[in-house]
Amino acid sequence: MNEYSIKLTLGYEGTDFERLVTFSGVDSIDAATETVRAKAQAVNESLAGGTDGGLANFFRADDFDAQEQIGNLSAIKQVVIDNTTKKVLI
Repeated sequence: MNEYSIKLTLGYEGTDFERLVTFSGVDSIDAATETVRAKAQAVNESLAGGTDGGLANFFRADDFDAQEQIGNLSAIKQVVIDNTTKKVLI
């Protein structure tokens, strides 16, 4: 039995802090691969263009500093699809 997960690495303005977000329980990845890629690219475009609707301010880095203007979400740096094979014995 195969189980899939999607792992996003989030990057932030003015800091080297990164956050890993994992979405587990993805049933079939074949049909979702291009959709996930397109959605991640669309999010990055909206973050770069300032049309993210507040997303950059919602997912802030742990070292966020409003005075220094660092720590707002700037991009999805990496998207990884993880495939785990499990063998159920009983």
